Amino acid sequence: MRIQETVIYLLLGLTLSVTPSSAQGGGPQSNLNARVTSLEQRVAALEAQPPGGGIGLVVVDALDQVVGIQVGEADTISFIGGRWVEATIDTNGFVPQSPSRQVWFTSSDCTGTALLNSLDIVRSGFTFDGQILQFAGDPVSIVTSNSSGQLLPNGTTTGCQQSVSSRKLGPLAQFDLSTLGLVTPFRITPP
Repeated sequence: MRIQETVIYLLLGLTLSVTPSSAQGGGPQSNLNARVTSLEQRVAALEAQPPGGGIGLVVVDALDQVVGIQVGEADTISFIGGRWVEATIDTNGFVPQSPSRQVWFTSSDCTGTALLNSLDIVRSGFTFDGQILQFAGDPVSIVTSNSSGQLLPNGTTTGCQQSVSSRKLGPLAQFDLSTLGLVTPFRITPP
C-alpha cells in the first residue's frame, strides 16, 4: 500500500483488510485496487463540497446553516472570517472559555502585539463572552517571543513573565460571531 493511500485511510478512519486470494475472486491486489478506487472517488466528492461539508459530523444551527465540522467532544472547526478556526461549542452556541488565555510578545515586558499559538491551516480560537471569537490572525510564522502573560477578557495582560522561545504564532485577531447570523440551538447532523 502506498503512503498516500494509508494517510487517506487514516484521515477517514477506515480500516483495510486483505484476505487471501483463495477467499476472494480477484485476489488481494484486486480487492485493494477496488477499495482504493472507491476511496479516491469518496475523497474527490468530499473535496468538491463547500466548507462545512465533508468528513465528520456536521454541526448546524436551528435554521440548518452549517456551523462547522465536529472534531472532538465539544470542538468544531468552522470556516470563519476566511479561515478555518477551531472553537468550543455546545447547543447554546460558542462556549465562553476560562477567564484568561496565554499570549506571547516579542517584547520583554508584554507590550506590543499579543500573539497566539497557531497552526497554518486551522487556527485555535476562543471566546470570553460567546460573541467575539479571538484567534491567531495572519501572518502565522515562527516567531521568537521574549515574554508571555495571560490575556484577560478586558484586553489587558496580567502575569507577565520573561521567557524566550520560538514557536508558530500569529497576531491576536477578533471576529464578531453575531455577523454569521447563526441561531441556537446547535445540533449535529450526518454529512
